[in-house]
Amino acid sequence: MMSLHVNVIAGQRLMERWHMSQAELLLMMLNHKLPTVHRERYEREWLEDYEDDLMRMLIQDKQGISSLTFQLHEILDLEKKFPELASRSRKGMSGKDLMMRWGIADAELLDIVADHRLGATDPVGVPLDFSEIEQLLSTGCINESDLQFKVDDVERVEKEHRIKPKDKAIGTPKKPKHATLCMQRCREIAREIWNKDPTVTIQSMSEMQEIIDASTRQDGRVYADKTIRDWIKDLCPDRSPGRRPNKK
Repeated sequence: MMSLHVNVIAGQRLMERWHMSQAELLLMMLNHKLPTVHRERYEREWLEDYEDDLMRMLIQDKQGISSLTFQLHEILDLEKKFPELASRSRKGMSGKDLMMRWGIADAELLDIVADHRLGATDPVGVPLDFSEIEQLLSTGCINESDLQFKVDDVERVEKEHRIKPKDKAIGTPKKPKHATLCMQRCREIAREIWNKDPTVTIQSMSEMQEIIDASTRQDGRVYADKTIRDWIKDLCPDRSPGRRPNKK
């Protein structure tokens, strides 16, 4: 059977791949000017006035981000720049957690951000422009709880303004479980290998020694093959059934 290489990825699949909500993916699109693919011609297209056109399109389309399509190579380029996307190891604090941590309402959080005392970021920690935040909030595409903040910045503001968190555990990243660390490492390795050779099958990838070494439990046993495949399968650039053609 001939291998069918896929060059695009749907918005819904991208949200699953990056473990993001629609609002989080929207922040990534705006902050990194991620181009979409024309649904009928499958050609890469830039929105002329990116923010305005994207907002208008999302308001008109009830399916929102999940209905958009992206070029796979653009996604892979972003994953090279921000490895935490593929490994799902982001360490930021959400606006929801921060409001609980400080015992404040959404309007109060927005006032703090507007006053430049605390900068909001996208899911990979790149600062957001406040004018874009205001536009997103006014259209209802996101709300204050969807904003992201660096933990170091939050703790700096707490120290400067003598803020005592209601519950310091809220919003503070917990130490990842061993299984989570194994999954993140396997995804990093798989992403690097597939970037070099997209013809590798999911099964072959799960059997590679680097993947096996990274998926070892604390007691020395290796996680089940199905578990490893589930960790990495969404990263595979070619998920069509059948064997790949042999290299010559």
